[in-house]
Amino acid sequence: DDLWIGAPYSNRSYSDAGSAYLWYGGTTGTDSLGNADLILNGQATLDHFGSSVSGAGDSDGNGILDLAVGASGESSEAADAGAVYVFF
Repeated sequence: DDLWIGAPYSNRSYSDAGSAYLWYGGTTGTDSLGNADLILNGQATLDHFGSSVSGAGDSDGNGILDLAVGASGESSEAADAGAVYVFF
């Protein structure tokens, strides 16, 4: 199984923009976030991308499980309206 970790206060791209980290096949023991197989980052200050991470089933029917990542502070439509991003 893959391992996803959300870090909504990560400062990798902007202050508190947040990040989500993926390890294909999981990890054993202790590992560094920087060693993740895939790192996704929030796009603006205070987005809090990674505030939630969840499997989204196979919503596009391609046989590969999808991922939903929440960004509770995302504000492109309204202040702190939040957003959910689905990765196929």
